[in-house]
Parts: sequence; C-alpha cells; structure tokens
Amino acid sequence: MESWIKAQFEESSQDLKNEIREQHIATVTDLKMFVEINIKRRRFQKMKSRNCKANLHQQVLFQTSGQGERQPSECQDG
Repeated sequence: MESWIKAQFEESSQDLKNEIREQHIATVTDLKMFVEINIKRRRFQKMKSRNCKANLHQQVLFQTSGQGERQPSECQDG
C-alpha cells in the first residue's frame, strides 16, 4: 500500500512538473514575442523619425530656393 501511495505521489509530482514546464515555456514564448514586437515598433519609429527629418530638410531647401511653399507633412502628426 505504501509503495502504491509513493508511486501515485511521484506520478502526480511529475505531472505537476510537466505542467509547470509547459507554462514556463508558454510564458517565455509570449515574453519573447512581446519583446520582438516592441523592438520592431522602436525600429519603425526611428526610421519614421529619420524620414521625417530628411523630408523636413528637403522642404526647407525647397522653400529657401524660392520654388514653392512648404507642403503639409504626415510627420507633423507626432
């Protein structure tokens, strides 16, 4: 009887360990995806900022050359 209880306990313990391992893997995977999304978002924002600065510089050059007025920019949205 004691060996049966011990076997049941070990089986339950192993099931619990497997469940914890699966939850840990899922959590780490979710965290990895979250970090990757944020990295991509930051890269996109940097790229957009660089493009806006380049566009603004071109508009200033265009204005100072007397060729026209400054055009509205999507970069002004923030």
